[in-house]
Amino acid sequence: MADPQLMIDGDLAVAFGLSRMTGIKTDGTKVDTWSRRTIVLRRIAGSGKIIHEHASFPMAMDGSGRAVTDLLP
Repeated sequence: MADPQLMIDGDLAVAFGLSRMTGIKTDGTKVDTWSRRTIVLRRIAGSGKIIHEHASFPMAMDGSGRAVTDLLP
């Protein structure tokens, strides 16, 4: 996660920000996308455990309902 924002209150913490995913698909297509990501952690037995995670892409505002995966921060 690039430049994550953190909120901590007691045994709960929330980290959110932009996340970059890069790689190569099995068909050889290169992937380089940014998405929004939120991770919620809870302190359990002294350690932070991820209890929820969410990632999403912005939606195109042209009525197509498609995700926009080629935006840069």
